[in-house]
Amino acid sequence: MKQREKVLIYYPFNMKSVAIQSQVKLLDSMGFEPWLLTWAPEGELHEKCREAGAKTFSAFPGKNYRGIGFFVYHIFKLKRFCRENKISTVFSHLQSVGMTAGLAGIFSKVRSFYFRHNSDYFQIRNSRKELFINKMANRFCEKVIAISDKVKDQLLKEGVKEEKIVRINLCYDFDDYGKASEEAVTQIRDSYKPGFLLLAAARLDPLKRHTLCFDVVKRLAEQGVDVKLLCIGDGPEKENLLQYITANGLEERVKILGFVENIMDYFTACDMLIHLSYSEASSHVAKEAGICRKPIVVCRDVGDFEEYLADRKNAFLVDKEAPVEATVRLIRDFHNDKKMLGHLGDDLHGTVLDKFSIESAKPAYKGILG
Repeated sequence: MKQREKVLIYYPFNMKSVAIQSQVKLLDSMGFEPWLLTWAPEGELHEKCREAGAKTFSAFPGKNYRGIGFFVYHIFKLKRFCRENKISTVFSHLQSVGMTAGLAGIFSKVRSFYFRHNSDYFQIRNSRKELFINKMANRFCEKVIAISDKVKDQLLKEGVKEEKIVRINLCYDFDDYGKASEEAVTQIRDSYKPGFLLLAAARLDPLKRHTLCFDVVKRLAEQGVDVKLLCIGDGPEKENLLQYITANGLEERVKILGFVENIMDYFTACDMLIHLSYSEASSHVAKEAGICRKPIVVCRDVGDFEEYLADRKNAFLVDKEAPVEATVRLIRDFHNDKKMLGHLGDDLHGTVLDKFSIESAKPAYKGILG
């Protein structure tokens, strides 16, 4: 029996990731042997990827390397790992592992494909460290995978040659999200009724612009719309956001719930996802809302939204620079229109399944793997 070619998925984290798990399934279905190597210790991701058909490993060093020493350790760990296990192809996700894989390729015959998961985020934040890491990953990896047109445009702005960029959508086995619990959904609805229930599912980060969502809630309440907002996620802005909620008297209308495991319960319980983020590569949450047939509000000229979303056909799209007034107006006008909201959710569901399934990604993967 012919031995399958090994493809290593190289990733920093160990938490469950449907996108990574789905890449394992895609590679396995194409006749490759998927492997997973993370910087973090073994965790839920390793368990899920083993169930999906991968061999899984951790490169956690066991001692506290810092700065350049940290990257030197991982560069030579990856080089040795690939040599000992006869791995010639590496899919690296996120900029730090992309840089590491690219530099490891200098000392070996490993082919490195860097899946770029940021567009203009670090440019907007003017993060010199992350911009440098992106530059190194762009330079030393054989190919850079742009997961949206916005990412590709940013790569071109950074001087990456077009022939080095491959445009491939993220893909998902949406069954991996599981089904919502009817009991949990009922409990969430009962806890925050009556009223129109909004959901914000994003890292608590300045560029996700939660305060604009809070302003939407405040203005709707002032106009007599009974609306509440649940925020799931964590991040560096948490304390600032809590202070903003208190300063604006929104304690009864806006709740920051932190990280939750049962994300599908919250998507199913809500009436609408509101996501006014200023920078994305390819947002998971829009797809998750689509799977749950929920209408969404997002901004134009952000991430890949306009590649598959059309205003008032399968989503609401608002101006990136001034989204609050338009968002207030559309929620005020449509929050009681169950037919319209149901139509948007159903159309988004079909679009997401069609554009981001494992099967839809196979032709592009065949193009890079042969």
